Amino acid sequence: MAFSIVGAGSDGANASSLSGTSWPAGVAAGDVFLLWWTMQNTSTPDTSPGGATQVSLQVGDSGSMQVGFYVKVCTGAESGTITLNGSAANRQSAEWVVIRGAHTTSPIDTWQVRDEASAVSSHACPGVTLGYANCGIVTAISERASSGTTGWTPPSGYTERADSTTLATGTGGTVGAIADDGLATTRSAGATVTPPNWTSTNAFASANVLVWTVSLRPAPTSINASAGRVTGTGTARPVTAAKTLTAGRVTGTGTARPVTTTQLHVVGRVTGTGTARPVEVFTASSGQAVFPVLSIEAAFASGASTSTLLTLDDPTRGRLNTGTLGDGTASDPTWVELADRATEGTGSVIRGSQRVDSPIVTYDPGTLSVPLANRDRDLDPSNLNGPHVDPLNGTSRVTAMRAVRVRATWADVTYELFQGTADQWLVAYQDPGQAVTTLTATDAFKVLAGISRGAVPPAGEGESSGARINRILDSAGWGPLDRIIDDGDTAVQQTALEGEALGELQLVADSEIGELYVDGGGRVRFRARNALLQDERSNTSQATFGDDGNELPYKDLAVATDDATFYNEVRVTRAARATDEGDPPDEPVEQVASDGASQALFYKRTFTPPSAPVLMADTDAAAYAQWLVSVSAEPELRFTELVIEPAVQPAELWPQALGRQIGDRITVIRRPPGGGDPIEMDCFIRGIVHEFGGEEWTTKWTLQSATRYGRFLVLDDVLLGQLGSNRLAY
Repeated sequence: MAFSIVGAGSDGANASSLSGTSWPAGVAAGDVFLLWWTMQNTSTPDTSPGGATQVSLQVGDSGSMQVGFYVKVCTGAESGTITLNGSAANRQSAEWVVIRGAHTTSPIDTWQVRDEASAVSSHACPGVTLGYANCGIVTAISERASSGTTGWTPPSGYTERADSTTLATGTGGTVGAIADDGLATTRSAGATVTPPNWTSTNAFASANVLVWTVSLRPAPTSINASAGRVTGTGTARPVTAAKTLTAGRVTGTGTARPVTTTQLHVVGRVTGTGTARPVEVFTASSGQAVFPVLSIEAAFASGASTSTLLTLDDPTRGRLNTGTLGDGTASDPTWVELADRATEGTGSVIRGSQRVDSPIVTYDPGTLSVPLANRDRDLDPSNLNGPHVDPLNGTSRVTAMRAVRVRATWADVTYELFQGTADQWLVAYQDPGQAVTTLTATDAFKVLAGISRGAVPPAGEGESSGARINRILDSAGWGPLDRIIDDGDTAVQQTALEGEALGELQLVADSEIGELYVDGGGRVRFRARNALLQDERSNTSQATFGDDGNELPYKDLAVATDDATFYNEVRVTRAARATDEGDPPDEPVEQVASDGASQALFYKRTFTPPSAPVLMADTDAAAYAQWLVSVSAEPELRFTELVIEPAVQPAELWPQALGRQIGDRITVIRRPPGGGDPIEMDCFIRGIVHEFGGEEWTTKWTLQSATRYGRFLVLDDVLLGQLGSNRLAY
């Protein structure tokens, strides 16, 4: 473990905004910024102060107070003032700390907050159950309506890092502090940690207090990514027979014993303690690799587009079966391999939707982040003597918008994980002998979001959604080899093909209730709504994951029983359209679909699409609304996230981790403690995250329940099985 404190600070004032503190010197890419911001609950805080993400906004039961908890994985470019903007002047305070050595993509293991119930001077910290071993513990305290508190004594054994007790006191004032346990305690996954109490230094009693406990996930150690195999010593998984690791291969034949894991509990997941479950561990045969061969490549010698390059076994860019052809030469290849540099921490690929809380699923831009060793300055944009310099003008080719791709090869099969263009090459000089360049990249959605088009004469009245998607991509100059587009099942209104290309693409996909995302090979993918019921990968389960050793094992499974996907009334007003050339637009009528039985049980909860769908007629809008109600009219028990560690059972799990795609259907089984029937349900994969580095590779899938999508018949489809005015079911 190698946590360290980069810096900490506090701020406070009777004002609407705070700007009295600055980023510490030396913030590097991957450092983690934690912020607690205490204010009156009459103020609306900025949701991203300092570029951080709001994890929680907690309102106290007394004292008219609220506290925002924020986290940010730093880029290394942080400097100057940290500004916190609120909506109204009030006595507010903030405390923050920057920590190095935490996981660079998922730094928060878990957290809990406790609302003080009585006026006391000693305030208990909540306990947290660790999902990962050797987590560091941070605790924070926030208080309002206290003019008597003059300071805090941190929990015994903890070191205070920030304290705002002198900045915003007085009637209705706010105070707070942050402390940690030294961030170096050895703990096992599943351990419960409860810090000792915080204490007011002058025994001032208050009930207007919120106390937080956060466990920070440590960064993993490194692997040799180019070989795809473990080369360091690391900490081996528990086994009953000793095994010798040679170039990352298990050479013994002993059988690994079952290991247990404890379910990670965060907001929106099961809050019981759960029972650790056995996981089937791969029994290796001599010479069997544990990790795939990872490839991280950049096209320094070509432009941003690589669509004209012929690629081995690519489904749309051609099949040659002799390799990848491009414009480069042996001395200046099109694709430059960088995976041998991926030894400086954890990389990540994130694609698809990371949260499903609506019957219309919206997909986010795919991203890549990977730290790369750069001691030779080959990946330093300021190095004009390196290998990636344009010989014609002497400028560096290590720039934004270079094509980047990530692939992994397992059992002689190569899987596409990501393709996009570089956002930046962020160089950090850590000491005289060490430099790291963090490469970040985004897929085609970034390009399409940056293209704004001028209007052309309106056309396309009544064409299919798939035809419209193709015309929009044509208008944006997006090549035909970089797309896979279904025909679509919805007729759409005419368009002038103006404005942001991505926004119009997403509007058409939402009007279809289809899927629009970028696949692992960088191709824009549009799936019609019927694909869920007609494509084999979506209507038939592709794999079963469970927890008793008879199914494919998973590491963690998140269960939700909230109301995030529940709506029993849908209100839809289609976009107005012109009837004939020169005529004014028609006047669409709002269409309302309701489930009265659901409303009688659960109250009314209304969903309105974020944008008016470009449907042809009000009858289409009515069918659209009815479909959305039919799949969301009741609260549901659902699985929201599945995490697997493929190296645990390589032969079976790597093809799943690397090969599953957005929209694939899988079966998931959870056997809760206490007996009874298991929870079994089919789910669609809606988001994919790969985290690789050190001795780990984890793959996480965002899930959406498939249960409600299997009961509709697709006949003369007007929204998946509407025939006339009656929906047909199995």
